[in-house]
Amino acid sequence: MQPDQTHLPLRDIHLPDSVSWWPIPPGYWLVLLLICVLVASIWLIKHWLRNRQLKKSIQHELSIIEAEYFQSKNAQSLIQNLSILLRRVGRAYFPTSGCESLTGTAWLSFLDNRLVGANKNKPDRIKSTDFQTGVGNVLITAPYTRQADIDADAVLNLCKRWIQQVNKNNLFRIPK
Repeated sequence: MQPDQTHLPLRDIHLPDSVSWWPIPPGYWLVLLLICVLVASIWLIKHWLRNRQLKKSIQHELSIIEAEYFQSKNAQSLIQNLSILLRRVGRAYFPTSGCESLTGTAWLSFLDNRLVGANKNKPDRIKSTDFQTGVGNVLITAPYTRQADIDADAVLNLCKRWIQQVNKNNLFRIPK
């Protein structure tokens, strides 16, 4: 005899709860953290290497300019090459400043604003005026004179100091 199917003691089928997306299991957090650390370290290393390469090429170009001057003793060529190098460094480290189009005292003011003066009491607080009123003033006057009489060592030292301070102050700045 067949039992009556409407009266069987069976329970209805219960489906399990759906899988939620939150909270994410700890293993996925660890994988996500490792991926973020990996991407950030690759990005930092890439930009650190680019910055290091830029610094090396600047120093190499500066040594070439210095060697050319000591070989030829051409002051106008020295000043023109230094001005070009300073503009290229300024454009690399300060791309939004528009320094490549500055002329005259505006150019010297740009250079002075990024150079800290050598004061024994407050070395980090006083801005320099070595370009506007000091030996750096020849950057705007010497290219237009026939016989430029300049103190080449002082101008070279001033430009080296400016480049070193820009490199040091923009250690983590990403040059374009």
